[in-house]
Amino acid sequence: MTEWGRYYLMHRDSVSHWQRCERLTMEFFCDLWAQVEARNAFFHKSPAQQAAYRAARVAAVEDQLTSGIPPSEIGQPVIRLPSSFVGSARFYQQLYLDAMALPKKFGKPDLFLTFTCNPDWPEIRAALPPGSHWKFHSDIIARVFALKLHALIGDIQGGQIFGPARAYVFRVEWQARGLPHVHMLIILLDKILSGRHIDAVISAELPNPEEDPDLNALVIKHMLHPQCDVNHHHSCRRDKNGKLCDCERRFPKQLCRETTIIPDGYPLYRRRGRFRVTLPGGRIVNDQWVVPHNAYLLKKYRCHINLEACAHFRYELRSGIFYCT
Repeated sequence: MTEWGRYYLMHRDSVSHWQRCERLTMEFFCDLWAQVEARNAFFHKSPAQQAAYRAARVAAVEDQLTSGIPPSEIGQPVIRLPSSFVGSARFYQQLYLDAMALPKKFGKPDLFLTFTCNPDWPEIRAALPPGSHWKFHSDIIARVFALKLHALIGDIQGGQIFGPARAYVFRVEWQARGLPHVHMLIILLDKILSGRHIDAVISAELPNPEEDPDLNALVIKHMLHPQCDVNHHHSCRRDKNGKLCDCERRFPKQLCRETTIIPDGYPLYRRRGRFRVTLPGGRIVNDQWVVPHNAYLLKKYRCHINLEACAHFRYELRSGIFYCT
């Protein structure tokens, strides 16, 4: 059934009847995947499969295997879904343990990157049926975003734009309006130890509009924090209970002449306030509202791509796992 659904999901030379139905087609594919997931769960529910799932301590498994006890008799039977079932508790536990093993072996993360899908990418616009909207074609959004993400990982690993990368880990999330974004932690071979090193890869300033007008336009379009000081409806002005609070991301930021490393926190990035921009509503803003970014990645991917230096957070090692305090 999965392959059957993939066949009809694919966009080809002409628009199919399913793709014309837009909202109804999205509901149909959700129901289709619910059937696929239910069939997989039913397979694991069978007595033959459940009999194969047993739980025991690692030391007990090693001792009993050494003693010649058959694996089918080791441990106690358990009722659970295996880690191969996407969305199960074991699936998430395995991903969590894999991610926590990275800082234990390679050291603390150095960079925190957020990469957000841009529905105005030409690859998305070219694949949309005439007259349709991207919100009705999440398959196109997901495919293009996956290709862009693989290219970004290639820049980090193969291109070494931040220097040799020892490891990375990321999580894909979907916004309420249907656009995916990635949160990624990157562990570098050469650690970020000074403000000059941070300035070499991260900028939190408006660029010179005369020297690089394209970069200036991209920063204004994608890397300015919303004016939450006058519009309190933004999510950053609401706490977990929905009550009005100060900006959670602490905008507007403080202007400073050079980058300052803050112990156990994000750096105080260089924001010299050299340039200003007038927004369509007539408001004038400066570097205090610029989200930290990398100029090369912003010009290449032309979307919201936030980059932060996180190497100076304090981490504690508890039971072999790193915790940020």
